[in-house]
Amino acid sequence: MDGKPMVARVALVNRILHELDERHIVVVRGSRMTGKSSVATAISHVLQKMYAGNAKLHIFHFALAQWEINDTFEASFEEKFRVSWYHAAKVLPRSGYIVYLVVDDALVVDCEEKSLSPSLGNYAFWSVVRRLIPNLRVLLVVGDGSTLRSISYVSPVDLTRNVVDNKDLKFAHDEIREYVFKCFRGIGNLEVSEAIDMDTSRWFLVFCDHLEWLTGGHVGLCVATIDTLNK
Repeated sequence: MDGKPMVARVALVNRILHELDERHIVVVRGSRMTGKSSVATAISHVLQKMYAGNAKLHIFHFALAQWEINDTFEASFEEKFRVSWYHAAKVLPRSGYIVYLVVDDALVVDCEEKSLSPSLGNYAFWSVVRRLIPNLRVLLVVGDGSTLRSISYVSPVDLTRNVVDNKDLKFAHDEIREYVFKCFRGIGNLEVSEAIDMDTSRWFLVFCDHLEWLTGGHVGLCVATIDTLNK
């Protein structure tokens, strides 16, 4: 949903933040166009607002598929953030700072061409995930069907328990209404001009009900349907 108004996803974001505080690691696993990357972005935005001006909090949000990893993971991380991976993931948390690692396309570090090995630096990434360092929160965004075989190389870590999956990523009823209100160019034809009208406009409510029935709340299908109608 790049370039489009964001749906707040308040309930889902709050749930994930709670899980991160309780368990320190959460996996968001979804198929294509389920909005998993948008949820990660929403979480980063919420954290930035919640802790604005708090020097004891650091957020590192990155999508590994967008990196040109010609070097080790550690070198690529330092090039992007101008701070070493060791300092960000180990020194800061152990010095009383709360650190959030929001990692999209997390399993890129385990592709066939660069399988897990200390020499390539992938070990540095997964060893941090394995150790559950106090004050460190790790959100891993992975594609549906991705394996977690890399973890067994360093030490078994069960990342199948704290999982947000496809059914969790679907738009709730209220979120569909929010998305239609923000993104549908024909909103005026549904007798809605302000957010307050969403609860009273019969045409708007019927439109959203049909969109939910048609798409099942799937984020990508909702986006594609509204995009098509906007054309």
